[in-house]
Amino acid sequence: MRNRMRLWLALLAALSLFAASCSDSDDSDDSAGGDDPAPATTEPTLDTIPEDLSGTDDSPTETTAAPATTAPMDEGPAMGGTLVVAQGTLPPHFNGNIASGTPPNTVGAQLFASLLLYDGDWNAQPYLAESWEFSDDALTLTITIRDNAVFHDGEPIESHDVAFSLNMAKENHPFKPMFGSVTSVDTPDPTTVVINLSQPHPAILIALGPGLLKIFPEHVYGEVENIRDCTCNNTPGDLVGSGPFTLEEFDTTNGIVRMAAFEDFFLGRAYVDELVMVTRPAANEALTEMENGEIHVANVQGVADLERASSIDSLTVTPRGFEGIGAVVSVQFNVEHEITGIKEVRQAIAYAIDKDFIINELHSGLPFRAKSPIHPGSPYYDDSIEGYELDLAKSAELLDAAGFPADGSGDRGITLTLDAIPAANDYQSVVAEYIKSALSEVGINVELRSSPDFGTWAGYLAGRQYSMTMQILFMWADPIIGVHRSFLEANIQPIPFANNSAYINPELEAKMNTAGAEQDQAARTALYAEIQAELADDLPFHWIETLPTNQVYITDLVNNPPLTIWGNMSPMHEVWLTQ
Repeated sequence: MRNRMRLWLALLAALSLFAASCSDSDDSDDSAGGDDPAPATTEPTLDTIPEDLSGTDDSPTETTAAPATTAPMDEGPAMGGTLVVAQGTLPPHFNGNIASGTPPNTVGAQLFASLLLYDGDWNAQPYLAESWEFSDDALTLTITIRDNAVFHDGEPIESHDVAFSLNMAKENHPFKPMFGSVTSVDTPDPTTVVINLSQPHPAILIALGPGLLKIFPEHVYGEVENIRDCTCNNTPGDLVGSGPFTLEEFDTTNGIVRMAAFEDFFLGRAYVDELVMVTRPAANEALTEMENGEIHVANVQGVADLERASSIDSLTVTPRGFEGIGAVVSVQFNVEHEITGIKEVRQAIAYAIDKDFIINELHSGLPFRAKSPIHPGSPYYDDSIEGYELDLAKSAELLDAAGFPADGSGDRGITLTLDAIPAANDYQSVVAEYIKSALSEVGINVELRSSPDFGTWAGYLAGRQYSMTMQILFMWADPIIGVHRSFLEANIQPIPFANNSAYINPELEAKMNTAGAEQDQAARTALYAEIQAELADDLPFHWIETLPTNQVYITDLVNNPPLTIWGNMSPMHEVWLTQ
């Protein structure tokens, strides 16, 4: 089953990221590419995938038959009920225009509409935007928004609100390259938005989807002096949204976000009356509640949790629904730190870590090997770069050269702190424990620092109060969105998921800027190969593996579950419950 699960995950990644690269440019390549799939953890090319993934008894495509996504012909979707969705981390706020990550954007996608939606095949779909068109030179994108849309306070949603929201994200979001080429936004009439670009932006349509841009009312948020501290980001009554649900309760003590269907939503009222998101850091706890019918939708990443979920007859488990993420697990280094700021030390650490052990023994072979911040399923991924195979002798040689010789007991006088995100424990704290042990073999002492919550860990990261941290970064479908942000000097900001390594490399930035505007697929791929090789040598991160994510839902209850490329970061107005 595990081998076929790997193939299925690989197929989804290769297909989805290939489609992403093709959806934004007429000059896209015609194949997803890929190298020889002989190694067990190498992403296979499309022609190595069996056509029939369900032809044997160990097929992992779904553990039960998925329900139809629409009601029978003689009846429509049922109205009413409360949909309960589990998430691993409670966000401090729901403003996805000033923060990255699934916690704020999962809730935020319910409260705030985006311009576009995406289906499960990477096709852009109308949402608040009815239509969109590029100019011939790809420097202008003209969008027509709906004329019947209103905010939760009843005020109309107009083009100036879209311009305001895009500028909010441009100024505050940690992904600076995402809208870095936007020079201005014109609003010639209430329903027309004209986005002007300094250079072609191959991923601009992806950036207008639900995981990345939300539409806010200018008449409310435009009056705010400090958008990061505003109660309008998380307080019922103060938060005025544009999406299918209104915020009714934010219980930080119990980790509950309660939302009600917005009666005047521009696409019609959501099918469920209420949407409740509950925080369950331990997936095992969420699965117990799913067995009891108390939680209806969750996502599972841990190996043991996935095996348990797959054994529960009432649940469907599918890897569909998160293809837009492209998550890569890594060790991130603070290059300002007196020890991890030394390249040879970072390389020595990489050579001391057995990635095969992590992937195959700790994670049952489910993830794929990662060598760069570009997801292995992307057509821009280069598998030929340095991957740092286990080599303790090379590690010791580098530490000696860096000025840290071992004493008689093997100790090198190096003590480093290693943090881990307090979620996805199999891919964070478990790996951190292994790395602590592995580095002791080359004379490096590691102290594990446990954060009580996500905010504490994010504070260490944002303030660069760390030497090493476990990290999970998303590619967000295209390198210009999810990769560039980690390496730009201007993005060294005191916010999480920016350039929190304080890495500075002007030559690399210049290549990224060129790659981000390149319309020729072959030329763009070649540039990203050079970028990956340079990063693999400098090593501000040590990339280890991909993060497999599976959607889980109650088969006979949940209809039309969120299985688009953004998963639970898609609006859930069309999810309905069997009554």
